Amino acid sequence: MELQPRKRKHFIVALLPWRGGSTPGTSDVAGLVPLERALSGIQIFTEGHLQVIGNAEPNDEGQERFYGPGYVGKVTSVWGWKATIWHAQDAADGGVSLTDPD
Repeated sequence: MELQPRKRKHFIVALLPWRGGSTPGTSDVAGLVPLERALSGIQIFTEGHLQVIGNAEPNDEGQERFYGPGYVGKVTSVWGWKATIWHAQDAADGGVSLTDPD
């Protein structure tokens, strides 16, 4: 427990079933169903050097509603910036199906 809580910002990262030789555009990822989601922090950009390439409405098919990191009874994955990159690399190296995320 923090006696003097710090203000924190979380956002949801998602692994998408997309592969390509260049940076994807918004139209490349729009409508894709995430393979996995987790909370992460701004360090994925400041330390991991990832970039925001656009804004696309997520496909929430089969996803449970997210009520925030304090949602009682909900198990939420939390990935640091390195773990987020490792999860993406593992999914790419493991031959994740691009047509059927199940």
